[in-house]
Amino acid sequence: MPILVKDFQFSETEDEASICVPLKGVAPSKVDIYSDDSYIKINFPPYFFELDLFDRIDDVASKATIGGGVVTFQVVKAQTGVWNSPRCELAVEERKERRQAAQARLRDRHETEAKEREMRKHQERRDMVDKQLKVEQKQRAEVERAKDIERDEAANDLKGWLETSNDTQKAPDVVHEELSEHELAAIRSRVRKQLERTYPERKLPPPPRKQGEITITFTPREQRSAARESEDVKWQHYVKRRDNVHKKDTSEDLQNETPALLAARAEKFVSASDFRSALAALTAAIALAPHDPTLLANRAAVYLRMRNHNGCAVDCEAALGALDEAVSRAAEGEGVAQETAEEGAKKLRSKLWARWGAAEIGRGRRNQGVELLKKALRFNPGADDLRRDVEALSESGGTKEDKIEPGDVRKDVLSEIVPPI
Repeated sequence: MPILVKDFQFSETEDEASICVPLKGVAPSKVDIYSDDSYIKINFPPYFFELDLFDRIDDVASKATIGGGVVTFQVVKAQTGVWNSPRCELAVEERKERRQAAQARLRDRHETEAKEREMRKHQERRDMVDKQLKVEQKQRAEVERAKDIERDEAANDLKGWLETSNDTQKAPDVVHEELSEHELAAIRSRVRKQLERTYPERKLPPPPRKQGEITITFTPREQRSAARESEDVKWQHYVKRRDNVHKKDTSEDLQNETPALLAARAEKFVSASDFRSALAALTAAIALAPHDPTLLANRAAVYLRMRNHNGCAVDCEAALGALDEAVSRAAEGEGVAQETAEEGAKKLRSKLWARWGAAEIGRGRRNQGVELLKKALRFNPGADDLRRDVEALSESGGTKEDKIEPGDVRKDVLSEIVPPI
């Protein structure tokens, strides 16, 4: 906590006052002085001195000096008169308000002085620029005047030379000699050869190549690790062991089953998201009834859920062929059974075309897949979700990756393409 200094010397006249504060051995470099028109303060650690002046002073004309171990304030009174005491005795709140008002006046004066200094600098720069412009204009005027003088002298000399030349020289007689046709043809031939050597005939660039389309089919890869030979060998061993275990567990259960029971078991496996067991059940059912379009369609749906797009496309194509044969056989019947068969065939065709289209898009063939989805929409015009999917895929064009997976951002494409079995 600083030590408050209360001893100082005070003397005054009607116009000025002098206040001397001892520094008590503190170096002048450690002294910090503040003053405004009503308050003075000295901070010289560990000592501190402050004084609320009796009346306002002219803080511009006043000054403070350090020397001889004391700080001397020579203050000029704002109004002449005798103070008798340098201190103004006020209450705490009044003294605080008085100091704040003095600080505000000091701050306003500093801002005004800073603005005036800036304006003076700006005006000085403008005056310097104007002065430089005047000097440059004067120099340009002198240069133009010298050019005019030289131009006039040159014009006078040329005029005098022409007058002298006209008097001494006589214009020569111009003789036009007519050339024969043979000479004119020879001249034209020489000019043509010269032009051919100067401007040789430009060779046109070859026409652009015709646009073609290259179809690339990649082998589906179930392994999600890096495509290294060592990893492939490990993955093949793992798949072989898994298939053997799965075949051993399910082959005995699937024996002595009818296609209908196997299809029902596959539906339960799909509900439990056990797609491998569903695939085994449907494969066993198709082995018993290889031309059943419903079984082929269901196995295509399972293939699509397992992202086996090639197997899905093969089953969809086979199911459509089997469905055509079944419809032709049903056409021989009559009545309600024939109408029911035709209506069911339309719905199944719509699902098969949709699944085939999804498989083609998954294989990277966007255009072919969109066309197949449009065929599915023709067999089921009331499928609004499928219509929105076709419009979204048609509008996206090449701006989106040409591959659709079940985890894609679009949430309703595969919901219609792969309905639950």
